[in-house]
Amino acid sequence: MIRTLVSYIIFFVLVIFLTTWRNLLIFKDRGSYLKRLLYQDEIKSGDLFLVGYKKPGNILGDSLLKVNFNHIAVSVWEDSNLYMIEYANYFNKEQGLLKIPYEKWKRYNKNTTVLKNKIDFEEDQLANNILKFYNEHKEKLKTFQGGWKPDWYRFLYKKNKYSDLDFKKQTTCTEIMAYLLSEIGLVRKNRALSDYHQSDFINLQGFDLVKKVSYSEPHLVKFC
Repeated sequence: MIRTLVSYIIFFVLVIFLTTWRNLLIFKDRGSYLKRLLYQDEIKSGDLFLVGYKKPGNILGDSLLKVNFNHIAVSVWEDSNLYMIEYANYFNKEQGLLKIPYEKWKRYNKNTTVLKNKIDFEEDQLANNILKFYNEHKEKLKTFQGGWKPDWYRFLYKKNKYSDLDFKKQTTCTEIMAYLLSEIGLVRKNRALSDYHQSDFINLQGFDLVKKVSYSEPHLVKFC
């Protein structure tokens, strides 16, 4: 009995090891994207920014799940000020659903890999919708609860039906940003929030965009 259990454990570990290294070797590299200088006045409300953290602790999970970018943020202009809306934790000082001035966000992410996705959509109400979402949800999401948890098994199978965000359980940035995009009217509510992979956010290729909304020109960012 014990020998059989040990054999299963060894087999399971071996499968994870081989899968991880296979994905490391063949999964698309971030370097396949062009890199451009990014000027603040080029950014529009609704542009998406995917962030890839260079942390040793991310290698196993990212490789197993084929993740090139770990995090998502959306830009928004309020009057003449540019902010980034994201669900994050910066040094345990700023955490939860955040509205961070762009210049501060740049400093926080200067040593990361950032992919910008340009929105091709003109609507004055879009910025107001993003800010409204932030103001309505910042208290519900004021504590960051990300990180690996046992209930992450939900990412391993597809539900293929939409359900609203569960603020107690669905606490990854991908789920919360997918919820934001649906609530502000950019994408249709036709998939479970946990069905979206990080790669689906690149140009929102994995989303069903509403009429007239599109994303284009994904490129790596060199901050000015």
